[in-house]
Amino acid sequence: GLSDAQQGGSYALFDLDREIRMAGSGIATLGGKMGCVVNVNLDGTTIMPASSAFPAPFTTLNTTSRLLPIIITEGATSSAPDMITVMYTSASPVNTPIGFSAAGDQANGTMPITNSLGIKQGDLLLTALPSGGVCRIWQATGTMPAPTAPALVGTLSIAPFEVKNSGLSGGPSWNGIGGPSLGLDAYSGLTEALNLGSSPNISAFGVDVVNANLMTMDLLRGGAPVAVAENVINIQALYGVDAGMLATKTPNNNIDWQTPTGVYAASLLNPNATATNPPLQTINAIRAVRVAIVTRSTEPDKEQVSPANITMFSDLAPALQASIGLNADQRHYRYKIYDTVIPIRNMLLQ
Repeated sequence: GLSDAQQGGSYALFDLDREIRMAGSGIATLGGKMGCVVNVNLDGTTIMPASSAFPAPFTTLNTTSRLLPIIITEGATSSAPDMITVMYTSASPVNTPIGFSAAGDQANGTMPITNSLGIKQGDLLLTALPSGGVCRIWQATGTMPAPTAPALVGTLSIAPFEVKNSGLSGGPSWNGIGGPSLGLDAYSGLTEALNLGSSPNISAFGVDVVNANLMTMDLLRGGAPVAVAENVINIQALYGVDAGMLATKTPNNNIDWQTPTGVYAASLLNPNATATNPPLQTINAIRAVRVAIVTRSTEPDKEQVSPANITMFSDLAPALQASIGLNADQRHYRYKIYDTVIPIRNMLLQ
């Protein structure tokens, strides 16, 4: 009944709140390289960008994922559920990029960096080109060298791509090349590496409208969508934008709500791999996300108990609202809206 819907809504809200609050942790320091196209190769297979469309309910999600704290992908229609992609690291939230001291060496599997402080065996690292266009994730499989004074130059050992080992502790190898993935030789002395920690996250959330489930999918490691909450029929999301940051790069600490359209459309924030990076100013202006989750009771009532339309964000201007129409049969179920504002706290550091 309705208690099941309340339980599902509460858990869905908790899960999304936790993930969105982490958005941008450890990657917000990348500056102009923010928005680069993420390349991932596992055991010789390219995972990112994906080679084909994702399974339902993520079929309209862009197969290219750019390094951004959060991306809202609008539903196919005004009433269709939105999708939310969240990215963060398990390293320090104030993670500092590390420079390369020379070009990478794919044949020997070495990454010459200026400082190995904080990097542990098994950590994942992201290398970003000076232009920011393409970035690649690797795994540190060797023992970390001590920095050498005064140049503070160390060599970070990674597994050579031609050795298809099982990775650390029987895990996958992150260090192959194939498809569009770049080898270490593509990264020059102007490249920066960012420690992502041992368990970074790039995941998407969406709604399986057929089975009424909140779903998530691990974009970084691949795999099928997984249900995380039941009795969820819709999610809608808005960006909370600091208009001062957007206009003059100076925060005015006032939040304006913005639909994922215009300059904040997913097609512009997360364009395909051939397009240029989205403007950093647009990304840095995102300060919060407002999320509305609609849940439904598991069993119908004998009589119609719900209105013909359910409106989310009803306190905002009509252009920011989202509405679901209910047919005669659907009105026999009870619905509840969970509405919350979630700060993107890691972007507040910008």
